[in-house]
Amino acid sequence: MKLINNFSKLLRINQWVKNSIIFLPAFFAGELFNPVHFIELLKSFFAFSFITSSIYILNDALDVDEDRHHPIKKLRPIASGKIDLKYAFLIGIGLCILGLFYFYGIENRAFRFVLIYLGIMIVYCFTLRRIAILDVVIIAIGFVLRLFIGGEVAITPNSFWILIMVFLLALFIAMAKRRDDLINGNGFERESIRNYNLPFIDSAISVLVPVIIVSYILYCTSDANILRVGDNLFVTTLFVILGFLRYLQLIFVKKLGGDPIQLFFTDIGLQISIIGWVSAFGYLLYF
Repeated sequence: MKLINNFSKLLRINQWVKNSIIFLPAFFAGELFNPVHFIELLKSFFAFSFITSSIYILNDALDVDEDRHHPIKKLRPIASGKIDLKYAFLIGIGLCILGLFYFYGIENRAFRFVLIYLGIMIVYCFTLRRIAILDVVIIAIGFVLRLFIGGEVAITPNSFWILIMVFLLALFIAMAKRRDDLINGNGFERESIRNYNLPFIDSAISVLVPVIIVSYILYCTSDANILRVGDNLFVTTLFVILGFLRYLQLIFVKKLGGDPIQLFFTDIGLQISIIGWVSAFGYLLYF
């Protein structure tokens, strides 16, 4: 049981939820429940998750010395010595090969975007993550590339609305993660966050949240989307606003940190907001 738990932490399986963005192009196009597309997207989700896990392993391997002095990250499998570094490397390489082999075998341009993502993330792990602001922009670009991968797999083009909102949302998530790093560092300063501080990150979050909300409202009130989805599309903005307000309450009032993934799995308020949005938007689009 401990081995499975350590293996799960090594792969950061809880972070795989980020890769669900691959399903968004088909979801917004009303093609998510097309059996052929859904099966291909599901297989692509796992294949791409293998690749992202290999990047996490590379990142942990490069940070092993720093992580061993970090109050929280010292518990990670590699830093704690629960999984040998050489063994972790073999797992990472194997997962990456499996993911690439799958995408190479499907007849679309998804493999090209996967290679771009992999190349950018490898460079990110070695150098770009040390450059403040550029590091979070690279992370946001990685989320946009997930959209392109999903679009190619489902043979569904991405609208500029989706690209803009996912980029902004990913930028927000990356900033929130930097905030979490600062808070949970307990005085431990990593090279990757030396040029950040709480006032700067809080200001960035305060700017990004209204921009995202306004962008979504514009999306919901555009003539093309009203014609395609329906006059009641604006109702879904309620869940978006409630979700962001709840998140801001958690980090600014309750001081719970800033990792959105962790908060999503532990806070019922965020879960209700996200599930409510998916349900409302899905109902308007598919029924």
